Amino acid sequence: MIKRILAPLVSLALLAGCVRHADEARTALERIKRSGVIRVGFEGAYPPFNFLNQQKQFDGFDVDIANEIARRLGVRAEFVATQFEALIGGLDADKWDIVIAQMSITDKRRQQVDFTDPYVVTGGVIIIRQDESGYTTLADLKGRESVPGAARPSRTWPRRRERRSRPTSR
Repeated sequence: MIKRILAPLVSLALLAGCVRHADEARTALERIKRSGVIRVGFEGAYPPFNFLNQQKQFDGFDVDIANEIARRLGVRAEFVATQFEALIGGLDADKWDIVIAQMSITDKRRQQVDFTDPYVVTGGVIIIRQDESGYTTLADLKGRESVPGAARPSRTWPRRRERRSRPTSR
């Protein structure tokens, strides 16, 4: 399965998806191959996708993807961890060559950078205790205490989806 994910990702990563703009891809690819290093911007603190393991090495699914892209290009991956909010700005400032992160594709972000096809698709969920009942829509949570997760897509999900939410069975 990883081969099916990586084959299109490798070809798109530098030609469309992860560079500032597609027309800059050729220059970026030439520079990467010449230097022997692809600089990967990511958060570095978002397990299981990217994190520091017990040996203080970056690890996770995004790291595996980046290392495979680097291997196929014949270069090595150099990881640059930063705050999530700085990823696009760092790409624009040439601090890294690509961004590999669990980033939602939004209209605003599409105006700033090009994206590959997603290699992971996740969604937000609301978890309640088994003995609770009566929660079938987002409106049912109004006025209730909650602990939101740190996942990027779920930070904006309730605002975008509230009008379309329908009761569902558990």
